[in-house]
Amino acid sequence: MASVFLLAFPLTWYTIILLVTLVLAHFINFSRNDFRTMGKLPLLLLVLLIIYVWGIWNEPKLYDGIYTVRNKFYYLFIPLLFCFKEINIRTLKNTWIWGAGIMGAALLLAAIIRFAISGDASEFYYGNLSLRMHPSYFALMVLIGWIWLIQKKQKGTWDYALGVLFLALLYLLSARAIHIAAIVTALVMLVHAFIYNRGIKYLVYTIVGATLICGTVRMMGKGINRTTEMVQTLAAKDKSKAKSSTNVRLLMWQSVYDHKSEIMPGGVGAQHATSFLHAKWQEDGMDFLKERGYTNVHNQYLQLFVVGGILGLLALCLVLLYFLRYPEPNIYNWVVTISIAIALLFECTLERQMGVTTVVTAFCIMAYREKRKSS
Repeated sequence: MASVFLLAFPLTWYTIILLVTLVLAHFINFSRNDFRTMGKLPLLLLVLLIIYVWGIWNEPKLYDGIYTVRNKFYYLFIPLLFCFKEINIRTLKNTWIWGAGIMGAALLLAAIIRFAISGDASEFYYGNLSLRMHPSYFALMVLIGWIWLIQKKQKGTWDYALGVLFLALLYLLSARAIHIAAIVTALVMLVHAFIYNRGIKYLVYTIVGATLICGTVRMMGKGINRTTEMVQTLAAKDKSKAKSSTNVRLLMWQSVYDHKSEIMPGGVGAQHATSFLHAKWQEDGMDFLKERGYTNVHNQYLQLFVVGGILGLLALCLVLLYFLRYPEPNIYNWVVTISIAIALLFECTLERQMGVTTVVTAFCIMAYREKRKSS
């Protein structure tokens, strides 16, 4: 985990200045009450937006950088405005239901139109059907529904039926990060309960939770390694296999991991990964010039990983401070806090997911503040 943070966090002059300013502002200007109510957290998000914009502005192709900033700003601006207003949990529930219905209908209509034009039934495949809707957007809606379900705690009603639907979608449609958030939340709660209650049953629950987490991590690790090896083998034998964006990203990340000792502790940027990947491909006898175009288009993903490292680091700091100030928060606060941290750590590695992460965070903040007021 430490190596991941070092890889993700670039020690460049602008990130150091902005991060130090952010930390100082947090500890100097935030009172205990401000932290408790999360009243100034939108300001932290604005500072993170500055870090993000600054990083994109240094993109070699300036036009691409400006274009990306413009798109991400749309995701950031509106949620930040709503953070200053009172939004109750019923509003979030309705947003989820109507948002899912409207977007689902729009995607289906688009698939029907494309099928009518092309006659290709593959337009209804999941990958094509959701071409304009990344699965993480569904994860955003699921997270909102999940928070609402825990807050309502109703059984045998229409609310309960909707809650079951949310949980089903959690496993069917959402990103891997939300699964990890759920498991980590459960384990942390059990460990907390055992420490404060010292009951044998909590020890049993904790062991079970730890086993589930270790098994999940091990399975994910094996899967990623096997997939990477398979992609590398295919790319070495057939250059056309490297055209897939997923395959290229796996190759790039593997090249960064293989050379991490050469770039620590300064962090990693897109150019590092591209250079390492080109060198690796040359060693395997692949054409440097032909493959260069496939990697340049993915530099953005690596830069977003850098931003993700900064966001994740901040999120973990907030979680730590949260636990120190509130030794026994309720289940709702555990879920929201850990979900934000996990989402920030895992969902920032893809370009289209950057906006999702910020929106998830903003909605969590709104729900969190509403719960704090009501309690």
